Amino acid sequence: MKNLQLTNIKNKVDYKNIFYLGEWCLKNSEIELKKRSIIPYHWNSLKKLEKDHKYINNLHQKISKALFKSLNKIHKKNYSDTVSYTHLTLPTKRIV
Repeated sequence: MKNLQLTNIKNKVDYKNIFYLGEWCLKNSEIELKKRSIIPYHWNSLKKLEKDHKYINNLHQKISKALFKSLNKIHKKNYSDTVSYTHLTLPTKRIV
């Protein structure tokens, strides 16, 4: 069975079949020894980062519009997408 290590807290597991989520799961002295079993960070590539950033922003806009439309219907209001429910806007995390 393969295991995924998420932190540097050591557990009682079979360390022969373990993958590390990132270098933070290891002590500095262990990183080179276990380099093969560290899962590469997805956004090390700037192209992937930019592509995903655009996707997330577009998805955020679509979800916001649908949410605002539903809230208008529920509350029998006709607020615009940009003005309405500003206190309920979805949180975004800027990655670029």
